[in-house]
Amino acid sequence: PAERPSAKELIKHRFIKNARKSPKLLERIRKSRISTIVILSFFPL
Repeated sequence: PAERPSAKELIKHRFIKNARKSPKLLERIRKSRISTIVILSFFPL
């Protein structure tokens, strides 16, 4: 752990800097969240 880069260092990494938002992934996340809300509405905690 002591040798791991910090979050500040990692955010500057080219992998993160070159990352783009994926419309398909964002849509899947949105649908998943909606499904979770619907399911929880039937089974309140």
